[in-house]
Amino acid sequence: MEKIFYTQKKLLADVREHLLANLSNNILNLDEIVIVINEVIQNIYRHAYQMQDEKPITMTMDIYQDQVIFKINDHAQHSDLSFLKKEYKPSEDGQIGLNVIKKICSHYDVRHTDQGHETSCIIKLQQ
Repeated sequence: MEKIFYTQKKLLADVREHLLANLSNNILNLDEIVIVINEVIQNIYRHAYQMQDEKPITMTMDIYQDQVIFKINDHAQHSDLSFLKKEYKPSEDGQIGLNVIKKICSHYDVRHTDQGHETSCIIKLQQ
């Protein structure tokens, strides 16, 4: 299932609404999934798009019996991704959100694409 969002003031509310409408209420870790995807989207808005409005973010969500796979694409200029491999202490350099993402996801990766970046997240479902 693919959805295009545009950066703007109510971006995170739109993302949460989409997730809650399309994921089962029986998922015990639904709140964690929403937190991870909000963090990813917020990082794209803040860092990749540098808080510019009306920029596209495409999110694909594939739901399986035991996991959900997200692919989130932006069209921002390529950035240095080496910070993703670094280990941070809580609150060091404002990396708390990234630590939360890495802790909850069984797989997390950001790579360059022809159009910008693709963030992939796999989260195990607790039912």
